[in-house]
Amino acid sequence: DLAIASRYINGEKSNRKFSRKLTSKTYNLVLHFFLHMPITDAFAGAKSWNKKIKENIWPDVKDQKWFFDTELIYHTVKHKYRIKEVGATYNDLRDDSKLNLLTDGLQMCALLIKMIINK
Repeated sequence: DLAIASRYINGEKSNRKFSRKLTSKTYNLVLHFFLHMPITDAFAGAKSWNKKIKENIWPDVKDQKWFFDTELIYHTVKHKYRIKEVGATYNDLRDDSKLNLLTDGLQMCALLIKMIINK
């Protein structure tokens, strides 16, 4: 029902800065531990879904920025739809990022805590 790219399965490679890789892996562990999300990479970017997800899950996704990935996966799991991770090699070709690890990270943590409390 939902297919997502993963940089962390099947020996796939990810050419990223250590701080970004550590942050990503830590966030994915938190998702797995607290929300029981059966995925290894919430933020790889590439996602594909069918009509059931479009009609039944997307209306529950409220965030318009970085947290939408978490909401999409969370609601897909919550409603017992299927998720398939597909291996993807990722090469970070730029030195800058639109994601600010401090400000965006704090905002995502606040949204994640709210989601954990309300689950």
